[in-house]
Formats: sequence, structure tokens, C-alpha cells
Amino acid sequence: AKKQKIQYEKAHEKLKSVTELWPDDAEGWLEFGKLLEKTEIENSLQCYERALEIFMKNEQESMELWNNIGALRHRLGFYDEAQKAYESALKCSPFPDPYHPENVTITYNLARLHETKVDFKKAEEMYKGILKEHPNYVDCYSRLGVMARQCGDYNSAFEWLKQAVGINPSNVDAWALWGNLLIERGEWNQAQKKFERILEKIEPNDNYAHLSLARVYYLAARPQDPKDTKNLDHSLLFARKVLRRDPKNVYAANISAAVISEMGYIDLAKEIFTQVREAAVDMPDAAINLGHLALNNEEYDKAISLYTSCLKKFFHNRNIPLLLYIANVHFEANEMEQCLQTLLKALHLSPTDNRIRYNLAIAEYNLAVQATKVKTHSSEYLSRCSDVVLQANETFEYLQQHASSAKVAFKVEDLKVYTSKCKHLGEKLQRMYATALQREERIKKEREEKLLRAQSEEQERQEKLQKEMRDRERLKREEEE
Repeated sequence: AKKQKIQYEKAHEKLKSVTELWPDDAEGWLEFGKLLEKTEIENSLQCYERALEIFMKNEQESMELWNNIGALRHRLGFYDEAQKAYESALKCSPFPDPYHPENVTITYNLARLHETKVDFKKAEEMYKGILKEHPNYVDCYSRLGVMARQCGDYNSAFEWLKQAVGINPSNVDAWALWGNLLIERGEWNQAQKKFERILEKIEPNDNYAHLSLARVYYLAARPQDPKDTKNLDHSLLFARKVLRRDPKNVYAANISAAVISEMGYIDLAKEIFTQVREAAVDMPDAAINLGHLALNNEEYDKAISLYTSCLKKFFHNRNIPLLLYIANVHFEANEMEQCLQTLLKALHLSPTDNRIRYNLAIAEYNLAVQATKVKTHSSEYLSRCSDVVLQANETFEYLQQHASSAKVAFKVEDLKVYTSKCKHLGEKLQRMYATALQREERIKKEREEKLLRAQSEEQERQEKLQKEMRDRERLKREEEE
């Protein structure tokens, strides 16, 4: 590593001198840009753009250069400029068909850009266009799977990824994406098998697979059971394997901190999470874990702020796990209305997800329970709560019927208990609704009577004033006469 650093510094100094001595040498700027790509992206982009400027002065353009400029602009978040660069690259091509073998990499990059901009319709059209001409272009299957997941369509996501690994069984990215999908579904054992396959049959030293296994064991742990330390120990073991190879790996540090926080070392974990967050501003994991710690400390506003910031910055407000975290905070804070609204957003993204349906039904039930503890609610609100508990009951009954086929296991006995509770709760709300209606009718009648009395008194007062005025006028006339 030290030798590579010295070589890099020598090359940097040499190419910098070349561009200073011959500022109109496009090739010098190109070479300098290539050197800086991994370490100084902004400076690399400036070098490429300077080279392009020189080429264009000489009425020359390079498809490869435009593509490189587009890729760097994309990485830096300059999306509109990146699109212009990719489109310019395609215009430079001698082949007008964007799916021609010479153009397909640029077309794929452009599709990735549309995906980043959350223009899934355009991205999907381009990915499928590539696959029509190049059916073995595995990355397109993977990206279609990722987009399906982001839209909540897990079944389609799984199908796309199955096709990807079917074409190329050694594609680490596809197996990793499949494993991540399973983690999101809470299927720890299946997820574990996907990452173990990467290590056993493809790449035994793959850091991402090791970190993912550390995450699987961490999520599968039951920290409420002090005897269940096996999963946490395994999680820490896999994270440490990565740290031995790469001591500065912030992802390994993050998962290690998550594990030790579950082991009770809260202050140390918080310190590590904060350091990771500062060191890796483009990594949401540390902020999410700080949100978990804030929730554990009942700092609800702070937890929601951290989760919401990550949801907006990294996931365009379309990440189901984060929405569930936010809903959980509202639930713990007894903010059931906000909890319901958040869960409805998650359900909109994944309409067939039974986990979300179950959580939504639990929140609806608890909202209705809260309503029964206040005797002054309006009949309108109680009517709404009656509808809500009816919806919850329907969900619990649905889950009973589909419990055996659900991806997430539900205990039928628990669902039956909730169904019974919903029935009694609904009856209680109906009684409260009737009482509230009577109270509101009584209050309405009292207000009407009070208004009539006030009107009558006002009329009497006006009549008295008018009589007094007439009497004064009469006396005045008599005095004048």
C-alpha cells in the first residue's frame, strides 16, 4: 500500500506538471483525469471537461470521454448535466441505435441515471430494451429487481434476481441483492444461505458478504433474552473478519457498534456511530443506528428526525424499513394517528406486504383503545374509530385465513385474540358513540334554548330602550309646548 501511494504521488506530480507546461494538450488532461477518478472526483471531472473543451475547439468529440464525464457528473449528483453528457456520447456514436453493442454501456448508464432520478418508467423501458437485444446483460436484471423492490413488488423483484443468477451463477451483486431482499422480508435463514453461497462458491474474502452475514445474525438475535448471545457473537465475529482485512471499514465499525450496543455498551456504541457518521456522510447506516439508540432512550423527536433525514436524503422517501422504524417511534410515543399515516405510506409502496398490514391493524386497534379512555370525544371521531377497529378486525381475520401461506409467520392464536378484542372494542365504541350523540343532542338543545333566551332578552331590552326613547321625546315636546 505504501509503494502504491508513492507511485500515485509521483504520477500525480508528473501529470500536474504536464498540464501546467502544455495546457492545450488534451491527452495530458485525459491522463490526469484518469489518475484522479478514484481519489479526487471533482478534480477528475474538471480534467475531463478541460480535455473535452480542447477537443471541441479542434472539432473533435469522443464518445468515451462524454461517457466518462457523464459517469462523474452522475456520481457527484449533477443529474441533468450527466444526462446531457450521456446523450452527447450517443450522438457521437456512428451507430444510431442506442442498443447497438457499441452503445449499450452508455445506454445502461443513462438508464441507471433515470433510476437514480426515480424515473422508473423510463429506466425500466431502457433496461428491457437492452435485454431484448442483449439477453445476457445480467446487470439489467438486477436493476429491474431493485426497482421492483423499491416499488414494493417483492415477487417481481425475486423473479428478476432469479433470472440474473440463472444467467450468471457467479454474479456476486445479484446474490447480494437477493439476500438483501430476504433480509427486508425478515427471512433470516434464507438470506444467510445466499451470502454463505457467495463466500463458499464465488468469493471467500468478499467483505460485503461478511458484513451482510454480520447483519443477518444481528437482526436474528433476541436481545431481550439475556441467554441468547450466540447470534450477537456470530455477528461480531463476521464484522471483525472484515476489520482485520480493512481496519478503516466504516460499515464493519457500524455493525460492531450495533452489536455492542445490544450487549449493553451504549455510550461506546453511540461514540462509534457518531464517528462513523462523520467519516462517511454518504452512508445512512450510522444515522439509522443513532435513531435506534434515541428510540431506546425515549428521545422520540430525535429518533424521528434521524430516520426521516435518512429516508429523504438516501431513499427519496421510498424505503419501507425506514418507514416502519418511523411508525414504530410514533407507536412507542402513543402517537397513533401519525403511526397510521406512516404505515399507510408503507402499504402504498408494498400493498401485498402482510407485515405492514399486521402492524397497521395493531395501530388501528390501539388508536381505538385510546379513544375509549377519553369520555369527551365527539360522535364523529368515535364513529371513525369504530370504522378503524372494524378495518383492524377484517385484517386480523384475513391474516388468520392466510397465516399458513404468509411469508411472515403469524400465530393464529394471537390473531384470534385480537379478533375477539376488536369485536368487544367495537361494541364499546358503539355504546360510546350513542352516548356521545345523546350528549351532543343535549348540548345542542341547551345551546338553542340559551340562544332563544338571549334573543328574547335582547328583544325585551330593545323594546324597553325604544319605550324610554319615546317617553323622552314625549316629555320634550310637552316642555316645548
